[in-house]
Amino acid sequence: MTGSIFTAKTTLEMTWEDVKEALDNRAAVMLVVGSTEQHGRHLPMGVDTLIPLEICRRAQKNLAKEGVSTIISAPMLFGISQIHMDFPGTVAIKPETLMDSIYDICRSYIDHGFEKIIIIIGHGIAEQEGCCRLAAMKLEQEFEITIALYNWGMAALMYVSRNPEILKSEKPLLDYHAGEMETAMFLSIYPDLVRKENFIRSYTEEHEKSIIERFAVRKGGRKSKTGLRMTVPNLADLSVDSLGHMGDPTVATKETGEVILNFCAQNISDLVKRAEEINEKY
Repeated sequence: MTGSIFTAKTTLEMTWEDVKEALDNRAAVMLVVGSTEQHGRHLPMGVDTLIPLEICRRAQKNLAKEGVSTIISAPMLFGISQIHMDFPGTVAIKPETLMDSIYDICRSYIDHGFEKIIIIIGHGIAEQEGCCRLAAMKLEQEFEITIALYNWGMAALMYVSRNPEILKSEKPLLDYHAGEMETAMFLSIYPDLVRKENFIRSYTEEHEKSIIERFAVRKGGRKSKTGLRMTVPNLADLSVDSLGHMGDPTVATKETGEVILNFCAQNISDLVKRAEEINEKY
Protein backbone atom coordinates (compact mmCIF):
# COMPACT_ATOMS: atom_id res chain seq x y z
CA MET A 1 0.00 0.00 0.00
CA THR A 2 1.38 3.37 -0.99
CA GLY A 3 0.59 6.93 0.05
CA SER A 4 -0.94 8.26 3.22
CA ILE A 5 -2.72 5.93 5.59
CA PHE A 6 -5.61 8.39 5.37
CA THR A 7 -7.35 8.10 2.02
CA ALA A 8 -8.99 11.45 2.73
CA LYS A 9 -6.98 14.64 2.41
CA THR A 10 -7.45 16.23 5.80
CA THR A 11 -6.25 19.50 7.33
CA LEU A 12 -3.15 17.53 8.33
CA GLU A 13 -2.11 17.72 4.68
CA MET A 14 -3.37 21.26 3.95
CA THR A 15 -1.65 24.60 4.42
CA TRP A 16 -3.33 27.41 6.33
CA GLU A 17 -3.92 29.15 3.00
CA ASP A 18 -5.78 26.10 1.73
CA VAL A 19 -8.03 26.27 4.76
CA LYS A 20 -8.54 30.03 4.29
CA GLU A 21 -9.63 29.43 0.71
CA ALA A 22 -12.18 26.89 1.95
CA LEU A 23 -13.36 29.37 4.58
CA ASP A 24 -13.79 32.06 1.92
CA ASN A 25 -15.96 29.57 0.02
CA ARG A 26 -18.17 29.09 3.12
CA ALA A 27 -17.04 25.49 3.52
CA ALA A 28 -18.56 23.07 5.99
CA VAL A 29 -16.17 21.25 8.32
CA MET A 30 -16.39 17.46 8.64
CA LEU A 31 -14.89 16.19 11.91
CA VAL A 32 -14.45 12.45 12.50
CA VAL A 33 -14.59 11.42 16.17
CA GLY A 34 -12.98 8.01 15.94
CA SER A 35 -11.26 5.51 18.19
CA THR A 36 -8.23 3.26 18.46
CA GLU A 37 -9.37 -0.20 19.54
CA GLN A 38 -9.20 -3.82 18.54
CA HIS A 39 -11.17 -5.02 15.53
CA GLY A 40 -10.51 -8.72 15.63
CA ARG A 41 -7.42 -10.47 14.43
CA HIS A 42 -8.03 -9.50 10.82
CA LEU A 43 -8.52 -5.70 10.86
CA PRO A 44 -6.33 -2.88 12.21
CA MET A 45 -7.16 -0.83 15.28
CA GLY A 46 -7.94 2.31 13.31
CA VAL A 47 -11.13 1.01 11.67
CA ASP A 48 -13.42 3.48 13.45
CA THR A 49 -11.32 6.37 12.18
CA LEU A 50 -10.32 5.20 8.71
CA ILE A 51 -13.76 4.10 7.51
CA PRO A 52 -15.52 7.40 8.36
CA LEU A 53 -12.61 9.34 6.82
CA GLU A 54 -13.18 7.48 3.56
CA ILE A 55 -16.91 8.21 3.80
CA CYS A 56 -16.06 11.91 4.22
CA ARG A 57 -13.77 11.81 1.19
CA ARG A 58 -16.56 10.38 -0.95
CA ALA A 59 -19.06 12.89 0.39
CA GLN A 60 -16.61 15.69 -0.38
CA LYS A 61 -16.30 14.50 -3.98
CA ASN A 62 -20.10 14.31 -4.31
CA LEU A 63 -20.56 17.82 -2.94
CA ALA A 64 -17.78 19.34 -5.04
CA LYS A 65 -19.71 18.31 -8.17
CA GLU A 66 -22.58 20.45 -6.88
CA GLY A 67 -20.36 23.39 -6.04
CA VAL A 68 -20.56 22.83 -2.27
CA SER A 69 -17.27 23.40 -0.44
CA THR A 70 -16.10 21.25 2.50
CA ILE A 71 -12.94 20.48 4.43
CA ILE A 72 -12.14 17.33 6.36
CA SER A 73 -10.64 18.10 9.74
CA ALA A 74 -7.74 16.18 11.21
CA PRO A 75 -9.57 13.31 12.94
CA MET A 76 -9.86 12.55 16.63
CA LEU A 77 -8.11 9.19 17.08
CA PHE A 78 -9.20 8.15 20.58
CA GLY A 79 -12.64 7.59 22.06
CA ILE A 80 -14.77 5.81 24.65
CA SER A 81 -13.31 2.32 24.28
CA GLN A 82 -13.33 1.15 27.90
CA ILE A 83 -15.16 -2.11 27.18
CA HIS A 84 -12.34 -3.12 24.82
CA MET A 85 -9.49 -2.61 27.27
CA ASP A 86 -8.87 -6.35 27.48
CA PHE A 87 -7.12 -6.02 24.14
CA PRO A 88 -3.58 -4.52 24.06
CA GLY A 89 -3.30 -1.35 22.02
CA THR A 90 -6.81 -0.12 22.77
CA VAL A 91 -6.78 3.46 24.10
CA ALA A 92 -9.72 4.67 26.18
CA ILE A 93 -10.22 8.28 27.24
CA LYS A 94 -12.63 9.70 29.81
CA PRO A 95 -16.02 10.99 28.61
CA GLU A 96 -15.27 14.47 29.89
CA THR A 97 -11.96 14.44 28.00
CA LEU A 98 -13.73 13.54 24.78
CA MET A 99 -16.44 16.16 25.26
CA ASP A 100 -13.93 18.88 26.09
CA SER A 101 -11.78 17.96 23.10
CA ILE A 102 -14.71 18.05 20.67
CA TYR A 103 -15.76 21.40 22.12
CA ASP A 104 -12.28 22.93 21.86
CA ILE A 105 -11.66 21.67 18.32
CA CYS A 106 -15.00 22.96 17.06
CA ARG A 107 -14.54 26.25 18.89
CA SER A 108 -11.28 26.74 17.01
CA TYR A 109 -13.07 26.34 13.69
CA ILE A 110 -15.79 28.71 14.88
CA ASP A 111 -13.15 31.28 15.86
CA HIS A 112 -11.82 31.12 12.30
CA GLY A 113 -15.28 31.82 10.96
CA PHE A 114 -16.65 28.42 9.95
CA GLU A 115 -20.41 28.26 10.46
CA LYS A 116 -21.27 24.64 9.61
CA ILE A 117 -19.74 21.60 11.33
CA ILE A 118 -20.66 17.96 10.72
CA ILE A 119 -19.51 15.63 13.50
CA ILE A 120 -19.13 12.07 12.23
CA ILE A 121 -19.32 9.55 15.07
CA GLY A 122 -16.77 6.93 14.08
CA HIS A 123 -17.08 4.67 17.13
CA GLY A 124 -20.80 4.02 17.43
CA ILE A 125 -21.08 3.04 21.09
CA ALA A 126 -23.86 4.90 22.92
CA GLU A 127 -21.47 6.58 25.36
CA GLN A 128 -19.41 8.09 22.53
CA GLU A 129 -22.50 9.32 20.71
CA GLY A 130 -23.70 10.86 23.97
CA CYS A 131 -20.44 12.80 24.35
CA CYS A 132 -20.72 14.07 20.79
CA ARG A 133 -24.32 15.16 21.28
CA LEU A 134 -23.62 16.98 24.54
CA ALA A 135 -20.63 18.80 23.04
CA ALA A 136 -22.70 19.77 20.00
CA MET A 137 -25.56 21.04 22.14
CA LYS A 138 -23.17 23.20 24.18
CA LEU A 139 -21.58 24.63 21.02
CA GLU A 140 -24.92 25.41 19.40
CA GLN A 141 -26.22 27.13 22.51
CA GLU A 142 -23.10 29.22 23.07
CA PHE A 143 -22.24 30.18 19.48
CA GLU A 144 -25.51 29.74 17.57
CA ILE A 145 -23.92 27.86 14.70
CA THR A 146 -25.17 24.88 12.73
CA ILE A 147 -23.89 21.50 13.91
CA ALA A 148 -25.08 18.14 12.60
CA LEU A 149 -24.18 14.67 13.85
CA TYR A 150 -23.93 11.45 11.88
CA ASN A 151 -23.39 7.99 13.36
CA TRP A 152 -22.29 6.07 10.30
CA GLY A 153 -22.39 2.66 12.03
CA MET A 154 -26.00 3.02 13.17
CA ALA A 155 -27.03 4.42 9.78
CA ALA A 156 -25.36 1.52 7.96
CA LEU A 157 -27.00 -1.05 10.24
CA MET A 158 -30.42 0.48 9.64
CA TYR A 159 -29.73 0.46 5.91
CA VAL A 160 -28.79 -3.22 5.77
CA SER A 161 -31.71 -4.14 8.06
CA ARG A 162 -34.06 -2.59 5.48
CA ASN A 163 -32.12 -4.25 2.66
CA PRO A 164 -31.21 -7.68 4.08
CA GLU A 165 -29.99 -8.94 0.72
CA ILE A 166 -26.88 -6.74 1.02
CA LEU A 167 -25.22 -8.84 3.74
CA LYS A 168 -24.68 -12.57 3.48
CA SER A 169 -24.07 -13.11 7.19
CA GLU A 170 -26.49 -15.43 8.97
CA LYS A 171 -27.00 -12.84 11.73
CA PRO A 172 -26.67 -9.45 10.00
CA LEU A 173 -27.97 -7.45 12.97
CA LEU A 174 -25.21 -8.93 15.16
CA ASP A 175 -22.61 -8.14 12.54
CA TYR A 176 -21.43 -4.91 14.07
CA HIS A 177 -17.81 -5.04 15.16
CA ALA A 178 -15.29 -6.13 12.51
CA GLY A 179 -17.78 -8.56 11.02
CA GLU A 180 -18.94 -8.74 7.42
CA MET A 181 -19.91 -5.07 7.10
CA GLU A 182 -16.72 -3.40 8.37
CA THR A 183 -14.51 -6.04 6.76
CA ALA A 184 -16.24 -5.49 3.41
CA MET A 185 -15.70 -1.73 3.68
CA PHE A 186 -12.02 -2.26 4.49
CA LEU A 187 -11.62 -4.65 1.56
CA SER A 188 -12.78 -1.77 -0.60
CA ILE A 189 -10.55 0.89 1.01
CA TYR A 190 -7.42 -0.90 2.24
CA PRO A 191 -7.31 -4.53 1.06
CA ASP A 192 -3.62 -4.74 2.01
CA LEU A 193 -4.50 -4.19 5.67
CA VAL A 194 -7.04 -7.03 5.79
CA ARG A 195 -5.56 -10.28 7.10
CA LYS A 196 -7.75 -12.83 5.39
CA GLU A 197 -5.83 -15.72 6.93
CA ASN A 198 -7.30 -14.70 10.30
CA PHE A 199 -10.93 -14.70 9.18
CA ILE A 200 -13.17 -16.62 11.57
CA ARG A 201 -16.90 -16.59 12.19
CA SER A 202 -17.89 -15.23 15.60
CA TYR A 203 -21.11 -15.38 17.64
CA THR A 204 -21.04 -19.15 18.12
CA GLU A 205 -22.53 -20.52 21.35
CA GLU A 206 -19.04 -21.27 22.68
CA HIS A 207 -17.87 -17.71 22.12
CA GLU A 208 -20.98 -16.17 23.63
CA LYS A 209 -20.62 -18.37 26.72
CA SER A 210 -17.00 -17.26 27.18
CA ILE A 211 -17.83 -13.58 26.99
CA ILE A 212 -20.73 -13.88 29.44
CA GLU A 213 -18.36 -15.54 31.91
CA ARG A 214 -15.84 -12.69 31.50
CA PHE A 215 -18.54 -10.16 32.37
CA ALA A 216 -20.01 -12.22 35.20
CA VAL A 217 -19.07 -9.65 37.88
CA ARG A 218 -21.58 -6.88 37.17
CA LYS A 219 -21.53 -4.57 40.21
CA GLY A 220 -19.97 -1.36 38.93
CA GLY A 221 -18.46 -3.08 35.93
CA ARG A 222 -15.00 -4.62 35.72
CA LYS A 223 -11.87 -2.95 37.01
CA SER A 224 -8.61 -2.60 35.09
CA LYS A 225 -5.10 -2.62 36.51
CA THR A 226 -5.11 1.17 36.83
CA GLY A 227 -8.54 1.20 38.45
CA LEU A 228 -10.44 2.22 35.32
CA ARG A 229 -13.99 0.98 35.54
CA MET A 230 -15.25 -0.73 32.42
CA THR A 231 -18.98 -0.42 31.93
CA VAL A 232 -21.24 -3.43 31.90
CA PRO A 233 -21.85 -4.31 28.24
CA ASN A 234 -25.18 -4.36 26.48
CA LEU A 235 -26.37 -7.44 24.61
CA ALA A 236 -24.49 -6.54 21.44
CA ASP A 237 -21.21 -6.12 23.31
CA LEU A 238 -21.56 -9.64 24.67
CA SER A 239 -20.68 -10.95 21.23
CA VAL A 240 -17.34 -9.14 21.11
CA ASP A 241 -15.69 -12.24 22.42
CA SER A 242 -12.13 -13.34 22.97
CA LEU A 243 -11.53 -13.07 19.22
CA GLY A 244 -12.03 -9.31 19.46
CA HIS A 245 -14.73 -9.11 16.82
CA MET A 246 -18.41 -9.68 16.27
CA GLY A 247 -19.88 -11.20 13.13
CA ASP A 248 -18.76 -13.14 10.10
CA PRO A 249 -15.92 -11.61 8.07
CA THR A 250 -15.60 -14.77 5.96
CA VAL A 251 -18.46 -13.69 3.68
CA ALA A 252 -17.28 -10.08 3.21
CA THR A 253 -16.70 -8.73 -0.30
CA LYS A 254 -15.36 -5.49 -1.73
CA GLU A 255 -18.58 -5.03 -3.68
CA THR A 256 -20.65 -5.04 -0.46
CA GLY A 257 -18.27 -2.51 1.05
CA GLU A 258 -18.69 -0.17 -1.91
CA VAL A 259 -22.48 -0.19 -1.57
CA ILE A 260 -22.38 0.72 2.13
CA LEU A 261 -19.62 3.32 1.76
CA ASN A 262 -21.53 5.11 -0.99
CA PHE A 263 -24.78 5.01 0.98
CA CYS A 264 -23.13 6.65 4.00
CA ALA A 265 -21.36 9.21 1.80
CA GLN A 266 -24.69 10.25 0.30
CA ASN A 267 -26.12 10.62 3.82
CA ILE A 268 -23.35 13.05 4.78
CA SER A 269 -23.71 14.92 1.49
CA ASP A 270 -27.40 15.43 2.28
CA LEU A 271 -26.57 16.58 5.82
CA VAL A 272 -24.12 19.19 4.56
CA LYS A 273 -26.66 20.54 2.07
CA ARG A 274 -29.32 20.68 4.78
CA ALA A 275 -26.96 22.63 7.02
CA GLU A 276 -26.39 25.03 4.14
CA GLU A 277 -30.14 25.55 3.76
CA ILE A 278 -30.56 26.19 7.48
CA ASN A 279 -27.81 28.81 7.43
CA GLU A 280 -29.36 30.57 4.46
CA LYS A 281 -32.81 30.69 6.09
CA TYR A 282 -31.78 31.65 9.60
